[in-house]
Amino acid sequence: MSLLQDALAWSGTDATLSMFVVSSQPISAEFAASLVAQLPHHIRTYDLEDEAGVLGGRHVREFDLVWKELPDDLEEIVRICLQEVMAAGVEVAWFGFEGSFDYKHLLHPDIADQVYAIGASGDIWIAMEDEKRRSKEWEALLADVRGRVLSR
Repeated sequence: MSLLQDALAWSGTDATLSMFVVSSQPISAEFAASLVAQLPHHIRTYDLEDEAGVLGGRHVREFDLVWKELPDDLEEIVRICLQEVMAAGVEVAWFGFEGSFDYKHLLHPDIADQVYAIGASGDIWIAMEDEKRRSKEWEALLADVRGRVLSR
């Protein structure tokens, strides 16, 4: 297994993919219906309070998509989820390891290795390979998206 797969299935009893979305309006979990055969066993959602006002009143919601075991078509599921939430109007969405979210480090290059997919401005980038998540190119991409998100 890769570090990514190990981290997603760390509990030993299930696999959790954590997706974070930033939007001007709250967003529901209805996007999961498009996953059809690979529907998660369970979806947990959390509204992440922005006490410091980092995002100027925009909303952040975490979706924890939980399967009994890691799906075989992981990359396709991640891509579909990002497409669905962007179609629903989110500004930016990303998948990161559980527990990786922090407003001070929102898409900061110092956590690039903890983010394995991102969607913004209609584009989707995926880094399932451990080496890609540690690359300078991935860090630069996150820094660019971070700059766009924080400048609004």
